[in-house]
Amino acid sequence: MASILRRTLLVGTLLIIGTVFGPLLIAVGGAAIVANQGEHDLERSNEAWALVEAYGNELRPGRLYLTIIPPPDGEECGYDPSVLFPAGWDDIAKSHDERSFTDYVGYYVLDHWRSETRDAEYLSAIAQRIDDDLSDFEIAFLRRCISSTLFSSVCMERISGFNDGVERYDHDRKASPLLGWGIEDEIVCTYADGVAARRGIPLKTPE
Repeated sequence: MASILRRTLLVGTLLIIGTVFGPLLIAVGGAAIVANQGEHDLERSNEAWALVEAYGNELRPGRLYLTIIPPPDGEECGYDPSVLFPAGWDDIAKSHDERSFTDYVGYYVLDHWRSETRDAEYLSAIAQRIDDDLSDFEIAFLRRCISSTLFSSVCMERISGFNDGVERYDHDRKASPLLGWGIEDEIVCTYADGVAARRGIPLKTPE
């Protein structure tokens, strides 16, 4: 009986060790392979981007460091939202029910595009910072550790401060007008100017 108990305890212990440390060893092995391949700069940047995505996927709801509160509708362009879009959310309901375009829906879509573009640029800047500061092995290991092991929270702590070292809206990156990067406000405010012109509202200059 004692022998059976000892064997059961041994098997249980080995299973626990395998469950806890198996994925960690796999993460170490995978990271070592990546680090020894001498990846090109683009592949290395993709690995850093994948690490940022893995980190974001594991964050608790409400912890994600992206745009949460958009600016008042049109106010950032110098307009009074109640004058520029008097129907407001009623236009959203109308557009949904009638499958029709409304001025506010156009602004709403552009505003969300602006937020998504800025979020993508912010995450890209964080990935670049990680790429600059961490070794190939660290980047590859941390990504696998966060995604596949029970030590995820420990590995997340290692990169949790990188977002604090990157400016939210100013990454010292050159604007790319053809891609809409760096000129998001100009695009949204040009639309707001068009709505104002159609309604006979004097054009404003953003403050």
